Amino acid sequence: MRAGRGSKRRAKPPDSVERAIDELYGLPLQDFVTARNARAKELRGSGRREEAEAVRKLQKPTLSSWVVNQLARGLELDVRRLAKAGEALQKPTDAAGFAEARREEADVIRRLLHAARALLEADGRPATGTTLERVGTNLRAAAVSDDKRDALLRGRLVEDLEPAGFEALARSAGAARSGRKKTSATARSRTAQQLKAARRKAEQAEAEAESLERTVARAEDELASAKRAARDAERRLESARSKAERARRQAERAAGMLRDLETD
Repeated sequence: MRAGRGSKRRAKPPDSVERAIDELYGLPLQDFVTARNARAKELRGSGRREEAEAVRKLQKPTLSSWVVNQLARGLELDVRRLAKAGEALQKPTDAAGFAEARREEADVIRRLLHAARALLEADGRPATGTTLERVGTNLRAAAVSDDKRDALLRGRLVEDLEPAGFEALARSAGAARSGRKKTSATARSRTAQQLKAARRKAEQAEAEAESLERTVARAEDELASAKRAARDAERRLESARSKAERARRQAERAAGMLRDLETD
């Protein structure tokens, strides 16, 4: 979906796939799998097998990524402000510019997290501290990432992002404060250890989240199949009842005719 690094670029997906992506990532989270499969089936039925396969492979977003995607659609101006602040944090011109970008980022994040809480509650989902923390991490990490910023702006995030962007912020802050006193070797070592531990925990959490999301997707697919099977069974039952009713009436008529003949 994005241009790759260097001069090589990925081919732009067909318009039908682009439309499907925009539609699917804007749907209620619980409708994603059913709608994705229906769209893929529709494309396959019209002979566009490659496009159908591309749609079928679209990954269901995590809950916190889904929230970010809805914010990008409903609060586009705020998300654009955040992306602009992220670019400024990534490449600060001076300490004053860095500080201003940090203030802008903090202000927008507060607004977006307030909206995220309302969005979750309106969708009947608990706005837990963990979920909101992940939403905030996704917003910050995507805003400072050249690879993820476009997905943030277009509302197409899929996975929860690691707070890798914060390391870039730390490097930028260090460059902006180059004239200040450097941290001691002990402090740097402690920070490196903390970052390593945090990264390891984030990777473990990400792997667990991906596994659970795959389990949920499989369960939703199975549920959709079970619903279709139930509808088929209901139709067969109704047909059998109709046939049984007709057979009962025929049997009653035959019995009546037999009684008439016996009476004669």
